Amino acid sequence: MQAARRPAREWLRALAYVLASLAATVDGITVTYFVLKALKFVPYGGVPVPYGVGSIVSFEVVLALAVAPLAYSYHRGVSQVRRLRAQVRDFLQVAPDIMASSQSLAEALKASAQLVNQPLRGLLRSLEMAYSMTGNADEAFRRVLGRAPRDVRLLLSSILVAAKSGGRAREALSVTANYAMVLSRIEHIVENRLRAYSIVVFMAVALYGVASGVGISLVRLLSGLSPSLSQVAPLAATIGPHGLYAVLGVLFYAMLVISLAASYVLAKAVDDYAPRMAEYFVELTLVGTLAMVLSLVASGIGV
Repeated sequence: MQAARRPAREWLRALAYVLASLAATVDGITVTYFVLKALKFVPYGGVPVPYGVGSIVSFEVVLALAVAPLAYSYHRGVSQVRRLRAQVRDFLQVAPDIMASSQSLAEALKASAQLVNQPLRGLLRSLEMAYSMTGNADEAFRRVLGRAPRDVRLLLSSILVAAKSGGRAREALSVTANYAMVLSRIEHIVENRLRAYSIVVFMAVALYGVASGVGISLVRLLSGLSPSLSQVAPLAATIGPHGLYAVLGVLFYAMLVISLAASYVLAKAVDDYAPRMAEYFVELTLVGTLAMVLSLVASGIGV
């Protein structure tokens, strides 16, 4: 019954975050478009693009509000999984002693649940309840651990293997505990290196924003020169303010696409959890938009 209630709670929680995202989107559009009238669009090649610096900032605000609830939800999920992984590996260091001093698997699971914190405590209690109800250890572990991360399933399944090994339970769990310790060290090294690479991705998006702002500023400067001087850049002389702001909107859209692709790569490479791309997407677009807007404002292009 507890296992059945858990998916229902998760679905309700997911629905709440989706509704919060929709509400934030509606509020953002209402304020920026209807109240402040800061969000404006112009057609460019048949596609509506944000017109001017103020519209770009407003568009980014609405986008961040729309994605932020989902990003927070996935961030919580990642944090909980990381906490669970750390708890499982710490627990395996004392698991051999617990198994050796327990008379049965149910007793070992009950004693283990009393020694750890959430979320591992809830997982061990669910294992104990499922095993007590079914009397089948394999079925209980398969039912409870079916939705857990793969490495958590493998490590906790060593308890089942140890229980079947009889007098060699301590030895079996000791091997798993040593493996978990080595695995933690390797993952720590790899994660630190990947985090360093992620900084490069953020810097690349920021540089794109700066380059876009500087490029638009240069085109505007050349288009304002006298006819004799503007012959150096005939294209700039033919672009008016309207077209200039439209090109700026296209460059902003391109930044969003780049950020979307980069956020997926970061989520898979760094966290091995694709939904976390929502959090990376918000962060990357904020960095890119800020860099673009600051370079434009510094060049004298107003809202």
